[in-house]
Amino acid sequence: MAPKKTRRKWRWTRLSVQILLLVLFLYLLIGSRVGADTFLPSDLFFHLNPLTGLSAMLAEKRFIVPMLLGLLTIGLTLVLGRAWCSWICPLGTLLDWTSPRRFRNAMGHPSQWRQVKLLTPLAVLLGALLGTLSLLVLDPITILFRTLTSGFIPGMNWLVTRSETYFYRYDALQGVLEGFDDFIRGTLLPAAEPYFIPSIGLIVIFVGILALNAIRPRFWCRYVCPLGGLLGLVSRVSLLRRTVDQEKCNSCRRCARECPVNAIDSEKAYASDPAECTLCLKCVEDCPARAISVRRQTQPAEPELERLTRRQVLGSYGIKLRTE
Repeated sequence: MAPKKTRRKWRWTRLSVQILLLVLFLYLLIGSRVGADTFLPSDLFFHLNPLTGLSAMLAEKRFIVPMLLGLLTIGLTLVLGRAWCSWICPLGTLLDWTSPRRFRNAMGHPSQWRQVKLLTPLAVLLGALLGTLSLLVLDPITILFRTLTSGFIPGMNWLVTRSETYFYRYDALQGVLEGFDDFIRGTLLPAAEPYFIPSIGLIVIFVGILALNAIRPRFWCRYVCPLGGLLGLVSRVSLLRRTVDQEKCNSCRRCARECPVNAIDSEKAYASDPAECTLCLKCVEDCPARAISVRRQTQPAEPELERLTRRQVLGSYGIKLRTE
């Protein structure tokens, strides 16, 4: 067995990439709010989002050249599967960090309700074809961007302004407050105080998405996310996928119990569904028998959507999820 430090190298590598890209996302977001020049386009993550790009082009009935950057994400998915969800997506990163650490998946075949999210991108694209982008509110980049720009940042601006007003009555603090205000205005917060009360609903939705982690780790990614559903469809033909060496596997079930998105089926020799696997590599590190690896695959994965019954599809958003 490899030393513990070596076995966790991918965990720390992924964490480092997540932090770096989340900081980049916030940097570009703040730059767009305060009107500052950024070394990359402030809407870079939207351009890299194939769901946003395809929806915008369908709605406007024309090619939007910057949106073609989404092809880079599709290319990444064709090679590494849904790695975007576990390594790049800023909302996925926050969901990863706020998921309960001691949760264990039940054994057996994972719930088929998770496949319903393959229908949500179809709904978004159909809406775009009909000329409306309202369903893009379900897109993870859109959710996080709009929540921060329309809710959290204006709310923080309001809080800072009120705090400065209160403490400015003390003469000893006036110089410090003026220096602090000169620094923060136009860098982290906009100069004008926007009206944010109507955006409280966005904050409630965002907090609700985080709270759903108490039911299932990365609940949003498992059951709802339209971008995850779209990338999951592409992932079925990805070049590199998780594999299990049956000669080494001792059926300890650790990988199936602890998979963050419950992508591993204990009834299928611990194989994983590439449409669900986000290539977090947790199972690779945690496998005591070192039976799990990521290898090149030549055949597309078996479709999962066909397993949904009509009753499940029609009732998917109104009936309680099965226990996984």
